[in-house]
Amino acid sequence: MAITDAFSLKPHLVANFLYDTEGLYEQDLDDHRVMAGEHLLGREMEEEGAAPYREFWRFPKDFQRTLIFQFTAPDDYLDTPTLRIIYDTLDEEAGDIRVTAEVLANSDGEDMEAAEYDTANAATDTVEATAGETNLLEFALTNADSMAAKDIVLIRLTRTPAHAEDTLDADMRLFEIDFCYNDTQG
Repeated sequence: MAITDAFSLKPHLVANFLYDTEGLYEQDLDDHRVMAGEHLLGREMEEEGAAPYREFWRFPKDFQRTLIFQFTAPDDYLDTPTLRIIYDTLDEEAGDIRVTAEVLANSDGEDMEAAEYDTANAATDTVEATAGETNLLEFALTNADSMAAKDIVLIRLTRTPAHAEDTLDADMRLFEIDFCYNDTQG
């Protein structure tokens, strides 16, 4: 079944995770050690005649970053939720990049405080050694927490650079993330 509708998502919340010898721990966004030299939301204006203005979310190679997107599932939502991610990398490195997306869907009358994210949906994409080359990663949200029309939905998107499947030694710049689905009209 083909996707019949889509819309762009904007991040609602951001979290950083660093790795040390003890394992994974969450880091406050205001901590200068995390943000020094790193831009969470980047904007670039190229020289005249070069690429146009771009806005992006940076996923560093050195630590895990999570963006949380919140929206209401459309009235015409039917099924087959899919994420379409448009990104590039900053270094001329080849390898695989791995992201996960977890979904929390809460219907009218459900307790939001007791809600939990469904099992993570993982996707890996192979990146060529060309800095700035745009990549498209599209993957189904098989574990979508029984999402239905008009649900409040949170999607937690994470790059997992410490995972064995993420072999890319380069920062990722996320330009666009679209939520795609089949609608009741299709």
